[in-house]
Amino acid sequence: MGVVLRVEGRELSRDGVMQSRAMVRKFRVYAPQVDMALISPYRSAKQTSEALALSFPSIHFEVSELLAPDADVYAVMDAVENFDVQQLLMIGHKPLLPLLLSVMVDGTADSSRSIGYSTLVCVEMDFIAPGCGEIKYTMEP
Repeated sequence: MGVVLRVEGRELSRDGVMQSRAMVRKFRVYAPQVDMALISPYRSAKQTSEALALSFPSIHFEVSELLAPDADVYAVMDAVENFDVQQLLMIGHKPLLPLLLSVMVDGTADSSRSIGYSTLVCVEMDFIAPGCGEIKYTMEP
């Protein structure tokens, strides 16, 4: 009988750790003004946030079930609309983040936008509503 590792406890692979660190270095060049980082409760997202916290100690990090892989995209958008922040960083997983990107930018989850591992996508929105987002830049490791 084998051991079953639940996704919630899965850690980043060695490559995943290296990719996350590379993204933090690239992101630091932008000198972002991030007010808050919303993090999935899963271990790999927490590991990514730990790397970010070392480089960006002024960011408030908050763990939230809203960013679990199977969370409701529209519940995320509703919650984001109620946060009192201008710049929000979300650290999560597939399939949620690609679906969220699709809804934010295209107005539908059917557009099937893809996001690679350790990829950062900056979306600007004047107000939080489906299809109102514009991709400003994308960074890959």
